[in-house]
Amino acid sequence: MDKLLNLHNVGVIRDGRTILQSDDLHIPLTGITALIGPNGAGKTTLLRLIHGLIEPSIGQCERPFAPNESALVFHYTPMLKATVREHLTLLRDTDRTIRDEAIDEALQSVGIAHLANNPAQRLSAGERQKLCFARARLQNPKLVLLDEPTANL
Repeated sequence: MDKLLNLHNVGVIRDGRTILQSDDLHIPLTGITALIGPNGAGKTTLLRLIHGLIEPSIGQCERPFAPNESALVFHYTPMLKATVREHLTLLRDTDRTIRDEAIDEALQSVGIAHLANNPAQRLSAGERQKLCFARARLQNPKLVLLDEPTANL
């Protein structure tokens, strides 16, 4: 049977305002699942909840994976004063098995290998998005969550 992410009567409340409310929701962790809706509907909040960045104010979220087994790629990520390659080598702080070859392959796979030695802060919005995809790929997660994955591309 496929693994499921299970949300049971989940709600997220911030500053007295309900920003996410859901009855039971069961999401299969195979294939591709799209979450669509209007601005302000709580899509990003739901992704943060699934990833484990936040916990529900009410209800339960059952994740069949550890927090380090998922990767969340936001549509906008601030860049450090570092090169594109250095952004990816920072992952070695949590995973010493990441090799230079894997970094090269990740950059190549998203089409920004030619920018490896460029300052990440000078990347276009679309190139930053690709760098974030490369970082997620290097983490080899069981689950990849993409917030507005086609923004800026």
